[in-house]
Amino acid sequence: MNAADSVPFRSLVLGTDFRLASESALEAAALLAKQSGCAVSVLHVAEPAGHATLEEHYRRSLGNQLLTGVTNRLAERDVEVKAAEINQGPLLATTLRFAAEHQSDLLVIGAGEQTPDPRFITGVNAEAIISHADIPVLAVRPGLPALRFRRMVCAVDQSPASAVALTYAAKLARAFRTSLSIVSVIPEVSWWQTLRELGDFAHFKAEHDQAWEKEFEQFLSSIDLSDIEVDKEILEGRADQKILEKVEKWHADLLVMGATGRSSSERLALGATARRLVRHLPCSLLMVKKESVD
Repeated sequence: MNAADSVPFRSLVLGTDFRLASESALEAAALLAKQSGCAVSVLHVAEPAGHATLEEHYRRSLGNQLLTGVTNRLAERDVEVKAAEINQGPLLATTLRFAAEHQSDLLVIGAGEQTPDPRFITGVNAEAIISHADIPVLAVRPGLPALRFRRMVCAVDQSPASAVALTYAAKLARAFRTSLSIVSVIPEVSWWQTLRELGDFAHFKAEHDQAWEKEFEQFLSSIDLSDIEVDKEILEGRADQKILEKVEKWHADLLVMGATGRSSSERLALGATARRLVRHLPCSLLMVKKESVD
């Protein structure tokens, strides 16, 4: 495999709580590790220990057995396990510290609890990790569609963060020889209602849309999309709703996006669109944080 075809990750951390979503995360981590040849470090965060009771002893013993099961399943898939630990402490801080100690450039976690409709709710712990990690986070949803990196959607808004997200998506699509749909959503702007009242709406909206389309094409030309089956589409409306519709229409098993948006305020934390999509996972999600690809 040459550099252009490689998965853009060199060291993975798999966070597990041994539940159903974590089983799906294990399968995704194994696929990535085999494709890239990188090692996986496994972490389970346990609640702080209480008194040395029989119940506490049993809980530790069970945790060790389950962790051994995870490492055995990775080994069966010819994946190198660099480390496997059960650490105690606050889940978010402990997970981020472990990832930093092992110099990970991707954190893989299970995420998602099914609601009465077909969508999933991420869960408080997974949302906190996605929000606060300073490296990309792959949140793997249980159930269908299972994450096999077969059909991906990358949502972009032509911002620096989305350029990095698209670069990651392109590398994954090339490595797994999969289809990639790139979608950009033209947002409504605050002064459109005023234009409607003045009667100039159609003219200015047409100019705004044309400028967005031109920017989108220029943006795509700056990313290496060679040797990839690419679908591209510009939509209009509320970004998170349109992205959800695209993911479902495309039958995507992975959504890739940058964590921050175009505005300066959104660059300080998760952008509004990213936050809404994190809370209601339409499929597994790769959230990219940094503004460069090593």
